[in-house]
Amino acid sequence: MKIVSAQFSNRVLVKQDEAAKTDGEIYIPPSLLEKPLSGVVYSVSENYLCPKNGIVTPTVKNKDRVLYKNGTGSPMTIEGTEYIMLMESDIFVVL
Repeated sequence: MKIVSAQFSNRVLVKQDEAAKTDGEIYIPPSLLEKPLSGVVYSVSENYLCPKNGIVTPTVKNKDRVLYKNGTGSPMTIEGTEYIMLMESDIFVVL
């Protein structure tokens, strides 16, 4: 699947996690799942135009596990699977 993004922003399609999990040495306790959320990047838009920096390449890649801000993005269902479309700037951490 390929994302065609708006000219001035980078979009990331993430499949959300459903429960707290450990990933290597980082544990996400259930009390924090209400704040930053986690998921796996399913698709990333291509390079985009930044008014200050010119052409920018996304820093996240497909299959990266990420933490992102609660309440951001747009939920969507594609072929029966639920995803959330985020701006790359809404991602806190790539695990």
